Amino acid sequence: MLIKAARLWDGVSPELLHNAFVRIQGGQIVAIGRQEELGESSEGQTAEAEVYDLGDCTILPGLINMHAHITFNASQTLLADYFREKEAGLPTLTLRAVDNLQRALRVGVTTLRDCGTLNEVIFPVRAAIESGLLAGPRLIASGTTITTTGGHCYYFGHECDNADEIRKAVRYQHKAGADFIKIFATGGNLTPGSDPVVSQYSAAEMLAATEEARKLGKGIASHAHGTEGVRSSVAARVTTIEHCTFMTSGGVEYDPEIAEEIARAGIYVVPTLSINLTRQIQANPNYAKDNPKIARWVATREKRAENFRRLVNLGVTLVSGSDSGIPGVTFDDFPADLSVTVKEVGLSPYQTLISATSNAAKACGFSDTGVLTSGKRADLLVVAGNPLENIEALQATRLVVAKGRLAFHQPQTSERVIA
Repeated sequence: MLIKAARLWDGVSPELLHNAFVRIQGGQIVAIGRQEELGESSEGQTAEAEVYDLGDCTILPGLINMHAHITFNASQTLLADYFREKEAGLPTLTLRAVDNLQRALRVGVTTLRDCGTLNEVIFPVRAAIESGLLAGPRLIASGTTITTTGGHCYYFGHECDNADEIRKAVRYQHKAGADFIKIFATGGNLTPGSDPVVSQYSAAEMLAATEEARKLGKGIASHAHGTEGVRSSVAARVTTIEHCTFMTSGGVEYDPEIAEEIARAGIYVVPTLSINLTRQIQANPNYAKDNPKIARWVATREKRAENFRRLVNLGVTLVSGSDSGIPGVTFDDFPADLSVTVKEVGLSPYQTLISATSNAAKACGFSDTGVLTSGKRADLLVVAGNPLENIEALQATRLVVAKGRLAFHQPQTSERVIA
């Protein structure tokens, strides 16, 4: 496959390569350069390949969504729908997962990190994608999570109430094939009876989880809204903090001491920002009126964005994940979700794109994706326009390649395709 476009961004450099091409063979990038380097005989040299001449577009690394739940349907009746589909059986949940993954792939998400799905669903789906049986993003899976009895997301979790139970659950997930471990340090907004401010585990219990994970060579992701849960996550040296809301009973407050420790420890923060809240408020100013949890979330929106900006200024690395699957956050909205990081947090398009490509790959422990260079895995997308100037260009997907295979192509009358 040979892809040509007006611009190429490699996932690292603040500069673009103009009048660019990428050549793909055997699932890998084999060459990148300027089109004039191809010479007049380039089409003849690739007579048995597909050539896409896409014109005024930008080639960039495939996007990495660092936080999703592939058996959630993003509806406003999510839990009722989930329990109904779970009751119907694993095949129904699996079909939901496949649909979500293919929606993500079509908008350029070529790697997706799932932070909580039953082992019996996610690991067979991951295997099907890896074998080529199923089209989908590269799937990084925690599988069944670790939570307290009746705790947040208990419906796809090991219910553990002390350090020994936590250690055993970590070992079980390692045995089952988890890529990383997911633990709920605090409650959350989705589960009835759960409070996102309240810690589910002590500092010693969090440490038990990270110690066991490190023994087994696993990273660990900690769901933490409440400030004390963020504190215990940092003390335990988790790999990523999901949400990192700094929430207290009095609201959201930035804690400079904890923030500095996050930066010193090199812990990644996944802010789980999405376009959903913006759209809901625009459509209905009374959106949160009858739901105290949502009302609190809306009221703290600007403060949360400010806190993420302060974390970045302190040197903390944000890696983008949207919490795809929760109410209103769809799998095909991830490019639009990234616009929130620019418009509300105040990061530049370059900083935002780094958070969803090369920095996200580092957080996953990958060296073969997230950047476009020769020898790397061929995960890339092409969008109309220039996303480094206008992040909205990410929403104009023209072509997606995952592990060297064409996953999506939206032809235009101005382009040339030679097969």
